[in-house]
Amino acid sequence: MDINNLLAQFTGASQQQMGQVDQQLQRMESDTQRITNLLTTNEQEAAQVIQAAAQTAGQEAQVVYRTAKAKEAYTAVAGMNPEDANNQFVQSVAAYDEAERTRTTLEQQRAGLMRQAEGMAGVNLLDNPVEYLFAQLALPTVAAKHNSILNQETEVIARRDAASRNIAARAEMIRQKDSLIAVNSADTMLGINKAKAENATRAANIELRQATADNISKIGARSLDMYRLGNDKFQIQSDLLNKGIQLEQWKLQREAAAAAAADRREAASLRLKDAKQKDEMEAVLNERLAAASYALGYKEPFTVLSIKLLDKAKQDNLVSVAMSGQFGENLPEALKTVRNSGQLGAIVQTNPGMGKGIEYMANGLRSYADVVTREIGAGRLPKNTDVAKEAGVAYEFELASSMGQYTAPNSLSSSKWDGNGVFNPYKPQYLVLADQQAGGKLPELDGNVALATVNTLRQQLGPTDNNLRGKDMQNLVGSLVAQVASGKLPLDVATRDLVRLHQVAAAKNLQMFNYTQLGLPQQTSTIVSLPPVTTFGNPYKMDLMNPADVKLNLAKMVREQRVGAVGLGVGSSFGGRGVTASDLFTPRPTATPPQ
Repeated sequence: MDINNLLAQFTGASQQQMGQVDQQLQRMESDTQRITNLLTTNEQEAAQVIQAAAQTAGQEAQVVYRTAKAKEAYTAVAGMNPEDANNQFVQSVAAYDEAERTRTTLEQQRAGLMRQAEGMAGVNLLDNPVEYLFAQLALPTVAAKHNSILNQETEVIARRDAASRNIAARAEMIRQKDSLIAVNSADTMLGINKAKAENATRAANIELRQATADNISKIGARSLDMYRLGNDKFQIQSDLLNKGIQLEQWKLQREAAAAAAADRREAASLRLKDAKQKDEMEAVLNERLAAASYALGYKEPFTVLSIKLLDKAKQDNLVSVAMSGQFGENLPEALKTVRNSGQLGAIVQTNPGMGKGIEYMANGLRSYADVVTREIGAGRLPKNTDVAKEAGVAYEFELASSMGQYTAPNSLSSSKWDGNGVFNPYKPQYLVLADQQAGGKLPELDGNVALATVNTLRQQLGPTDNNLRGKDMQNLVGSLVAQVASGKLPLDVATRDLVRLHQVAAAKNLQMFNYTQLGLPQQTSTIVSLPPVTTFGNPYKMDLMNPADVKLNLAKMVREQRVGAVGLGVGSSFGGRGVTASDLFTPRPTATPPQ
């Protein structure tokens, strides 16, 4: 793969993305200005509408008041004033009620006389001459009483109807006066209603402008989402190109290192051939052969003489290890040297950490070899690809970049390096540090607040978990951020102890796994990726072995958490919520194999 071609692609993609960023910014600026203009117009218009509505309401109140006073005055003129307890309406109703009651009584009396007269008229002369004679004498008197009552009833009905007509006449007078008042105020009310209509129109225009502003905002948000998706796609492409560039650079570095090692071996071979230096170099070689023998698990050290008893391949391996101080120029060669020329069982006994590291990295290399094999089968790699070499390059590159590059796809806090993932000799062995400090072997970590948090996180691990996971590493930092943000822990103390813990961890990794003899670079940093502190915050990356980097990022995270908790009203969070006990100590399944 041509690194210049990759650089050209990366540069072209970056320039294109910058152009898209400029376009998006211009679009957002234009939308913001349009929304600002609409809302400013709405604010001005609303103030005018409120003022006009107040004036209209005052005018309408005056008309209503004048109308009410006119009605009240004419009601009094018409004798219908409700405040007068003896007005014409009250008198007429009383007269009407009295006349109606009298009429009802007279009607009943008259009906009784009619029944009496009908009874008398029905007596037959032949059947009862006496009763007939009596009835004929009494009928004129009964008729006279009936006629008198009928006259009284007629007079009472006349009084009742007069009272009803009096009420109706005065009500009609008031109604006509109301109509006259309405006619006199019609022009005023027309003006008021026009003003109301104008206000309603202006209010509708305000709502229309608000709806337009909302639509612009929604369309802008949709456009921003689309831009973000495009940016995410660009980031993925950029990461792939960047990773390809870094991988090619790594290959070049490895090739340069291999060439340098070959030069050293050739120079050493030439020096051995020099008779004047033979004795001196033989002593040095014996010393280095002894170190190589011990490193490869042999109980007795080999010398220049005894090594000749081995076959040619083992002789070459031992000499190479002795001269370079490494088992191989790269991880596959180093593991091959251990497999073909070493005693892995003895290495495990004499240096358990290195023995376990070799076993775990051999497993990791096999997993990368499986991926390379699949890539070849899918046609994405040439069929003549050296599987072991390609897998070794990929594994070594990811290991080295995980601890030393901010742009690495998998930092040391990635779940890829968890107990059930691929072994990474650069990941801090937190539980080993905790155990050794508790046993008095690491006094430099006594009272270390970061290690105290490790012991707290440890309580939630499974019985087979031998190390914290990537999420726990994030929560370790998150816990210190929460303590500093709450005022329980000074920033300088959190920085000092966090850095010290990881500096000791790096030294312990080298001591335990002796990974430099396997062709891996020495650990100089501990890069971790951290989630956003607040819901709308940005993720963080920092080197936990760099005091300045740690202090700067902790300060930013503390400030962001405080602002999120107090200013935004959405709640501070580590990863979008808040650093709580449940965030720090969430139980999870046990990990296999343990680190």
